[in-house]
Amino acid sequence: MAKHLTVHALRHAQASALAQDYDELSALGHAQAKRVGEYLVSHQIKFDAIYVGALKRHAQTLAGISAAYEHSGQALPAPNVLPELN
Repeated sequence: MAKHLTVHALRHAQASALAQDYDELSALGHAQAKRVGEYLVSHQIKFDAIYVGALKRHAQTLAGISAAYEHSGQALPAPNVLPELN
């Protein structure tokens, strides 16, 4: 029997558009990342692999999502950082 494949594509959370460093999540962006993580955990979404760009806002978004998994006693796989996703 073939394994079912599901791909979840997420964009980074809100960046700080008017800040000196645009490649930084805003306060709202950090809250968004956390909320997405909580949603994924509550819907029992599991990941076999994670691919993320190399920008700071990508890592910060993943950190917010990861925190929700850690809070629930789960861990995400180590991310594969791909600069071509920037």
